[in-house]
Amino acid sequence: MECQEARELMSDYFEQYLAEPERFLLSEHLADCGECQAEMADLEKTLAVVHGLPRQGPINDLWPEFAPKFAEIRAEMQIGLLERMRLYFVRLFDALAEGWAIFVTTVRMNYARNERLT
Repeated sequence: MECQEARELMSDYFEQYLAEPERFLLSEHLADCGECQAEMADLEKTLAVVHGLPRQGPINDLWPEFAPKFAEIRAEMQIGLLERMRLYFVRLFDALAEGWAIFVTTVRMNYARNERLT
């Protein structure tokens, strides 16, 4: 067994997912390879730390975070098409204005820096 193949099997070894033939081949390789033995020891320490961490359950109630945006979307769907298009164009032009301001500021800063360097 090559070192690369052994490294790919190490995690499965600790999780007890390896079939007996692979487990035996890995054990044989580890008996002869100091580098893989060290890597296996490091992995064992890492997994011990990970398994020792407290379990955190999933967040069950995400609604408070999403409710305002959903309400905004629902409200937009209630307005007429022309008003909705006007709103989208206002947002588009706001984004373009912000982008233009960033661009101009960047150009000015680069110009000023180049002037100082020359």
